Amino acid sequence: MKVPKEDALATSVRDAIEKLSKVFAEQPTKARSKNPSATAVLENGVKFQVTGPYGEKVSTDMPSALGGGSSAPNPGWLLRASLASCHATVIAMRAAQVGVTQDSQPRERLIGGNEPHRLPVLGRSEGRDRERATHCEQCRREPA
Repeated sequence: MKVPKEDALATSVRDAIEKLSKVFAEQPTKARSKNPSATAVLENGVKFQVTGPYGEKVSTDMPSALGGGSSAPNPGWLLRASLASCHATVIAMRAAQVGVTQDSQPRERLIGGNEPHRLPVLGRSEGRDRERATHCEQCRREPA
């Protein structure tokens, strides 16, 4: 029997979390984050090239209205994008851990702006009713 790709991925994430949890329980010092650095180098004006310790790279630039060239995302947007990605990743990891998989069309959580703050709608699970994760009072009042 072929396991759906979504279920196989959730199982893989769940297995990885369980394995890492055991390591951390046995060796708590390994749970400490090393907080790798990010180095920003000015390219010109207000455009920067940011690199990480493993060769990761991202450029930032400000909008032309603020003296930039609008050639890359601005740092504020990247900050919101990183928070949204981090939040969604934690939700996906926890969902995989408890056996909940995302519906085929999850809602996205938006950070900043004037849009509603939606989190992924979590669907199928092992004997659980449909769950919806929310983070703010506005989301709790709005229907899914």
